[in-house]
Amino acid sequence: MPAIAGFTRLFLEKPFGRDSRSFAVLNNMTSRLFREDQLFRIDHYLAKEKVLNLVAFRFANQLYEPLWNRQHIEHVHIVFKEDIGTLGRGGYFDDFGIIRDIMQNHLLQVMLWLAMEPPEQLRADCIAREKCRLLRATRTLEMKDCFLGQFTSGVVRREGSEIREPGCLEDSTVPADSKCPTFASVVLNIDNDRWRGVPFLMSAGQGLDERKAEVRITFKKQAYNALMLGEPNELVLRIQPDEGIYFKCINKRPGWSQTSITPVTLDMSFKQAFPESCSAPGAYERVLLNAAMGDRSLFVGSEELVEAWRIFTPLLDEIDAAQLQPVLHPFGSDTPHGFLDFTQARGIGCAVGQDHDGTVGSHRQPETSCGRPVATPQKAGSGSGSPSSGLKTKLERSPKDASGARGAEPDAATPPRKWRRLKSHDTF
Repeated sequence: MPAIAGFTRLFLEKPFGRDSRSFAVLNNMTSRLFREDQLFRIDHYLAKEKVLNLVAFRFANQLYEPLWNRQHIEHVHIVFKEDIGTLGRGGYFDDFGIIRDIMQNHLLQVMLWLAMEPPEQLRADCIAREKCRLLRATRTLEMKDCFLGQFTSGVVRREGSEIREPGCLEDSTVPADSKCPTFASVVLNIDNDRWRGVPFLMSAGQGLDERKAEVRITFKKQAYNALMLGEPNELVLRIQPDEGIYFKCINKRPGWSQTSITPVTLDMSFKQAFPESCSAPGAYERVLLNAAMGDRSLFVGSEELVEAWRIFTPLLDEIDAAQLQPVLHPFGSDTPHGFLDFTQARGIGCAVGQDHDGTVGSHRQPETSCGRPVATPQKAGSGSGSPSSGLKTKLERSPKDASGARGAEPDAATPPRKWRRLKSHDTF
């Protein structure tokens, strides 16, 4: 019953139903007892520091928003990876699945902040209006838009030792014949003037090779890039761990050749830029504080959920009815076999990266959106570059250059033979 004095605020934690039908039942029940402005539906991802930074990143800078459209962006990949298994929660996971658990809420909210139109103000009603407008423009998913996988047992290295990790079906709470996917990827398409034709790839999985959540934005090559052939620019917004922003651009390789170029990475580490950030509030602390203040900007509205479930429910119904066999892959895989074919068949190409061994913090360096590594920031203190320089890169000679084959680019420290002869003249 609403409070006679003061205020009434009801907190609801996800899941908000399991499809459009169950959410309609839940919403009808709550709306009969509470007004919408009294309901605070929690998706803690909305209150993560690096997700909140998407607002400042887009709207506090002048550089990005003019490029934030189909004329300049080729595709977007929103990634969520876990290097753990079901950990005894297999029964819940088998019933609910990774699409309902991660993608329809957490990752979809990241996409909304990333792709919505600038709201008139950063008020809850203005933000909700733009989110709903974007959701209404997003096409309903079908099975052809989806790739499913399930991890089996595998051997991984942890702290220098090889450990066997059990497969999903070895969890005693999971039925032996379960077809529940532990990895899923979908391609979302948005029919509006800003994003028409730009695929948004959303991937989430357990039992993979690392723990990581990030957004990877690959830019579209332009006609003038034919003057200097190189890879597309890529912007990486790392949510967890080793939170930061990485921008892959193309740079001239030092040396005599004027056309020899290589990818380098500009990086901003939150840990280095904001050493005091360890004291920043956690996601649940923030949502509880916002709710106490009556600020609903970081909560999920009923109209958003109606549209979110409209996008995912037909796909979930098809998966549940067909009981399709997901692609099996060993624990510790980067992605299941066939995933790259799935993305490329839908117009999501991979930038050709160089195989570098640099690391970002205690994890591997960021990869291209389809799993191949790119030049990335070196671990602090491990390279010759200054940790505070913000630009670190590792340049490698190709096998052809290293062998001294004809046509290989001269090393920057070795001038051409003609110059060496001239330098030995008495005049010098």
